[in-house]
Amino acid sequence: MLADLITLKKIAYDLANEITIGDVICLHGDLGAGKTTFAKLLINELCQKEMEVASPSFNIVLTYNSPRGLIWHYDLYRIKHVEELEEIGLSESLTAGITIVEWPEIAREFMIHNNIIDIYFNFIKNDADRREVMLCKD
Repeated sequence: MLADLITLKKIAYDLANEITIGDVICLHGDLGAGKTTFAKLLINELCQKEMEVASPSFNIVLTYNSPRGLIWHYDLYRIKHVEELEEIGLSESLTAGITIVEWPEIAREFMIHNNIIDIYFNFIKNDADRREVMLCKD
């Protein structure tokens, strides 16, 4: 599906109404493809209010309280070893909240018992405002 910001907001709204504690939303795509933008939209929908949502690139993980429970937002771009995932609390988040993971490839083995929703973001050639977005559910 081709998506602009309005479409991404609609996808975030629809997804927020489906997901529950223990679900993992894995965001795939190149740098700048829209992963963090989508995560911000989804977190705002889950929290049911407009709020400041920062990128977890520097911190690696940020958490947000929502009416549906704790939201864990990870950016695993800088994680190089699987052992580091325990140190940042990934196992806990998979059972205690809703988990959003940018660059999830290194963490796949940790998520095998969770409902995983993969979302792929790809650039559209010659259209900087739109992305191709593909949503895949287990």
